[in-house]
Amino acid sequence: MDKPLVVHVLWTLGRAGAERMVFDLVKRLPERGFRVKVIAAYGGGEMEKDFRDAGIPLVIGPEARYPWQRGRTVKFLEQCLKEERPDILHTHLGGDVWGGMVARRLKIHPWISTVHSDESKLPWRQRTMRRRAFHHTDHIVCVSDLAKYAAKDTYDLSAKRLSVIRIGVDLEQFSFHSHSTIHHPPRILCVGRFVPSKNHKVMIKGFAKLKHSWQLDLIGEGPEETSLKDLVYRLGLSDQVHFLGTVPDVQEYLSRSDILCFPSKSEGQGMALLEAAANGLPIIASPLPVFHELFDDTSVLYAFAPSSRKAWFDALERVLSEYPRALERATHARQVVEQHFSVEHMVDEYVKLYENIARQ
Repeated sequence: MDKPLVVHVLWTLGRAGAERMVFDLVKRLPERGFRVKVIAAYGGGEMEKDFRDAGIPLVIGPEARYPWQRGRTVKFLEQCLKEERPDILHTHLGGDVWGGMVARRLKIHPWISTVHSDESKLPWRQRTMRRRAFHHTDHIVCVSDLAKYAAKDTYDLSAKRLSVIRIGVDLEQFSFHSHSTIHHPPRILCVGRFVPSKNHKVMIKGFAKLKHSWQLDLIGEGPEETSLKDLVYRLGLSDQVHFLGTVPDVQEYLSRSDILCFPSKSEGQGMALLEAAANGLPIIASPLPVFHELFDDTSVLYAFAPSSRKAWFDALERVLSEYPRALERATHARQVVEQHFSVEHMVDEYVKLYENIARQ
């Protein structure tokens, strides 16, 4: 008898938390008794090579840059899912709406969706489309308690159809690194898309007030990149702030940094936070409820108010003046990741879900 086929539908294969979570999951499912295939409905991206190099079966859809071209996406998905007839369909992000539309048409079950963020703040049109999709899924997985509560209230969903499976970190890839001494000048790292919710501008303005030298590496890209570069230039920080774009190996930059800053105003879980903790890197983060689900004050230093420049100035000053204490927090954060956020634990939870929902 053939092993059950799990098909994951994503929007693209950019190097963000959802895509990396799917990569870690599908790479391990074959050894757990499943066949896998990944469909990128809207085209490829930076992680396409990672999936192919890992031997993961992959199908890339045609780009549809304009709303009136979405019919091409639906037609492509319908053809793929007709050919595959998956035993389990698992959708993410834009795959929920457009893959879900096809799943309803072809009556594909079981259909699982993963919610990767707090969706209560999405634009009205997106929420309307996702509400329609989620009311036809068999089960919805959320990456945090916050994402679960937001999905339940935003889409008026039954709690019985919702569960939480937190994103796991590959502890072999993000092995503990000793940051016993601080560089001169200190090396600060920030990982995240250049969008308003990531709050880069407030953090940079706060750091500009520091009297001693420092260096900030920004990993990411996005629509705010030009305005961020303009801000850095106006503040006279061009020699201190470096824009690195997207990188294939975040581990390299985590290992050579002294501090990770995570200034987001909202997050679903915060993959970069977990990876920095796995690496043993001291962390300064916004005091978001979702971060408090992961780490308490013994593991992470929280900037008191994420929208305050002074909060980021004070937090960085504190870490620089008490770096041994910051290293103690980082060690504790690594222990928390080892106990609760390993990729193996995440895979175990999804395998249980697949097996249970298939039986039902």
